[in-house]
Amino acid sequence: MPWATELETTRRRISREWRTKRQRLRTTIAGGCIESVFQPIVELREGRTFGLEALSRPLDGCAFSNAGELFEAAEQLGMLWPLERLTRAVTLGGLAGWPSGVRLFLNCSPSVIMDDRFMSEISAALRVTPELSPADIVLEITERCAGGLLPGLPERVQSLRARGFDIAIDDVGAGASGLNQISSIRPNWLKLDRLLMAGIDTDRFRQSLVAAIVRFAHENGIRVVAEGIERPEELETVTDLGVGYAQGYLLGRPGPLAAGAVDGLKARNPWRDDWDPARRHGRSA
Repeated sequence: MPWATELETTRRRISREWRTKRQRLRTTIAGGCIESVFQPIVELREGRTFGLEALSRPLDGCAFSNAGELFEAAEQLGMLWPLERLTRAVTLGGLAGWPSGVRLFLNCSPSVIMDDRFMSEISAALRVTPELSPADIVLEITERCAGGLLPGLPERVQSLRARGFDIAIDDVGAGASGLNQISSIRPNWLKLDRLLMAGIDTDRFRQSLVAAIVRFAHENGIRVVAEGIERPEELETVTDLGVGYAQGYLLGRPGPLAAGAVDGLKARNPWRDDWDPARRHGRSA
């Protein structure tokens, strides 16, 4: 039967592709072919760098061309734990010269947080990382793992919070970062997805939505970060709406951690010469 032969041929091809992808991923992890770069998160009222988000990228010559491809493969193959263990080690192992008073925003997949090894490993890593304590770290729960809220995740998050970590929900307004996740996890931070920010200065509907989120956040003691800010008009709009923090290419591109990099941020990135956060009005969250 020709269709049966074609089906078997397709099955074998897919199987080969998955074996090849798994081997590429194993090679990447075993070789430590990852680097960490850091992107500023700016506190808008004072115009200062409040935190840096650690972003992981495959090194040149790696079997994966970008971070999206790398993490997608790890999720598909059930290998997020070894990959994120490596990215944490690279990030936390390269913090010499970390600026005082600046928070580290660290991405974590829900399935990794739920792993019984996570709590002990991140605590052990911080014991040998004098630059930071749990109070200096914001754990960003990413939406890489589809399928809704994992059983036990709110309780695990509460345990991490009790140890001093702040918790953020990333990509709010996209994918799995919905109202149920927010109400169950009760985060300290909400990071608004960049798709909500694109063109917000001319979109009254998005402005109303973000204003409602800011009101909710203010009433519940939650801080809000606008991600993906690329134009001065977007920055001014979210500031007027009461968003307290922002991140994006306008404010600073991801780069290596270097001495003096944070102090020199505003001088190197004059996103708007006449933008004075002190004159903006409204409450910020």
